Amino acid sequence: MVGRGSFRKKMITAVTAVMVTLAVPTSVLAVTNQTVKEVRDMLSKHHLSGVTADQLANMSITQMIEKLDDPYTSFFTADEMKRFLALVDNTYVGVGIQLAVDTKGILIQQVFSDSPADKAGLVAGDYIYAVNEEPIGSLTSADVSKRIAGKENTVVMITVDRNGKKLDYPMTRKEVKIPVITTKKFDNGVGYLAMSTFASDADEQFAKAMDTFRGSDTKALIIDLRSNGGGVVSVAENMAKNFIREGEVLHTLDRNHKDEITTITDGKTYDKPVFILVNGESASATELFTGILQDYGKARVIGQQSFGKGVMQGLFGLSEGSYLKITTHEYLTPKMHRVNKVGITPDDKVYGDMAQLIFALKSADSTHLKLEWSTKGYVLNGIEVGDGTKIERKDNHVYVQARTAAALLGATIEWNAELSAVELTTEKGTTTFKEASDSMFRDDLGSSYLEVTKLLKATDRMTFTDQSNHVTLEVKKE
Repeated sequence: MVGRGSFRKKMITAVTAVMVTLAVPTSVLAVTNQTVKEVRDMLSKHHLSGVTADQLANMSITQMIEKLDDPYTSFFTADEMKRFLALVDNTYVGVGIQLAVDTKGILIQQVFSDSPADKAGLVAGDYIYAVNEEPIGSLTSADVSKRIAGKENTVVMITVDRNGKKLDYPMTRKEVKIPVITTKKFDNGVGYLAMSTFASDADEQFAKAMDTFRGSDTKALIIDLRSNGGGVVSVAENMAKNFIREGEVLHTLDRNHKDEITTITDGKTYDKPVFILVNGESASATELFTGILQDYGKARVIGQQSFGKGVMQGLFGLSEGSYLKITTHEYLTPKMHRVNKVGITPDDKVYGDMAQLIFALKSADSTHLKLEWSTKGYVLNGIEVGDGTKIERKDNHVYVQARTAAALLGATIEWNAELSAVELTTEKGTTTFKEASDSMFRDDLGSSYLEVTKLLKATDRMTFTDQSNHVTLEVKKE
C-alpha cells in the first residue's frame, strides 16, 4: 500500500471512457483468495462510502466492486496498471491521430507531431474510409479507434478520403506522447491555451506557457478545458498557483467526513482577464481547477455545465502485484461548493463549440471577429480552430450554423415550434428563418443553419465574401 506521504501525490481523478472501461477486468476471476481478502480489507478501510468488511463478506472482487456502485473504483492486474499509468502520463500505443465526427463522417481532427501518422502523411481534414482495407461504414469513432489500435511495432493500413480521393497509408504503431498543452495567439492579442488532460507533468508545461503569456503583450487569456476528463489532483492545485498567491484551494472529505484543507503560499498572480471554456465532458481535476479560479474571481467560466466528478481515488498495491484504485475522498471547492454529481455552473451558458470560443473572444473585448472557412478548415481571428460543420453549401446558398451566427453578432436565437423556424434577435430586431424556405435548414444532428444573405439583412455589422471555396464572415464590434 502507498504511504500517506505519497498517497496525496497518487490521488487520481481520471474519468475518461477508456479508463472507466478498465473497471472490472475479467482477470479478476482468476486471483487468489489472499488477494480477495486484501481487496475486502482495503475497501472496508478506505472506500468513501463507509462500507464494512461484513457487508462484503463471501463476495468475489467483481461482486464487491459491483456492490459499491462506484465506476471509479477499479481492480487492475500488473499489466493493466501499466496501461492505466500510461494514460495518466498521456501516452498510448497507436498512430497519433485525434478523431472527431461531423455530418460527413469520421474526421481526423489532429495529427500529433512526429507520430507514425504524421510521418506517413495523414493530415487534419482527412476522413477515415477504411482500416486494414475494411471500410468503416457506419462504425462509431470509438469502434474505428479500436480497429486502429494494436500492439506496438505492428502495421496498420488506414485509407482516407481526401477531397474525394481514396489514399492508403500503411504505418507502424508506436508509443505516442499526446501533447497536453497547445498555445496560440489570436491576431487581436488574445492568448489561447488548450489542455487535453491533467497528466502528471501538465502543471510544469502549464507554468511555462503562463510565463510566456505573462511576459508578452497578451491582453486576455482563454483557457480551453472542454472535454478534458481530468487527471492528477496535485496538478490542478499547482496550476492554481499561477493565479493565486496564497489561500485555500481544496477541501477533501474522507469516509468519516473529516475535512482536510489544502492551501498554497507561494503562488503568482495574473492581472489580465481569464476565460475558461468547459462542457459536459469537462470533469474531475478540470472541475477542481475551474472551481478554484471561479471561487477566487480569477476567471469567468463559459460553456455548459461540467460533468460532475468530485471524488478522488488512491492507488493501493496488492501482494501479488495487482492494484486497487479506490474512491477515498470527495472534494469541495475553496468556497465549499460541491462538485460531485453537480458539476461547475458556467458564469455564461453557451452551447456549441464554435459559439463558445467566439463568445469568449467577444468577452475579451475583441474589436472585430473574423471567421474564415475553406476546404482546409476554420480560421478564427487568425488562428486555426479545427474543422467541423459550421458553414455549409446547399442549392447555391451558403449557410452558417445558427449558434455560430448568434455568437458572432452577440444576438439571441430561439426555436419557434409553431412556425418551425429560428428567430434571431439582433440590434435591428427579430428576423425569422423558416425551415420550409431556403432561409434555414437542419442537418441530421438537428443543428440549424441560417442562409447568409438573409442573415446580412438582420444586421448592419456583418460582411460576407465567398471566393473560390473560401468563405469569410466578419463582424465589427457593436
